[in-house]
Amino acid sequence: MRSLRSQLLLGTATGTTLVLLASSALLYALISRALWSEFDASLATKLRSLTVMVEQEDGQLELDFHEARLPEFERADRAEFYQAWLSDGEVLARSRSLGDRDLELLRSRAHAPAFKSVTLPDGRAGRIVAARKDATD
Repeated sequence: MRSLRSQLLLGTATGTTLVLLASSALLYALISRALWSEFDASLATKLRSLTVMVEQEDGQLELDFHEARLPEFERADRAEFYQAWLSDGEVLARSRSLGDRDLELLRSRAHAPAFKSVTLPDGRAGRIVAARKDATD
């Protein structure tokens, strides 16, 4: 037989532990969602800055930038990657940091970027963003 005092102490400790665990899980989920949202917004901004450099001249698509102005795609350590495809799946351009490797082709709707967590070509965990640029854009 347990005393009333030990039963109250056990019940209070159990209840407090459950409340702390639940609030910790909720706080983790909220912070994680906010961080992913901020990271995705940063990726979308970088994507927009790259897509505005895609031009169509004489029926041909061209990338109008030089990687020298984008050193994050040139680094040997923890390089970033980009790859652009034509609508038929042909590769239009890729960063030198990719070498002969490919990023996963992620489809998106026009004007709505799509995000996905992937394993990058160099083996690191990463996140990719994709958007479709129509000829009318």
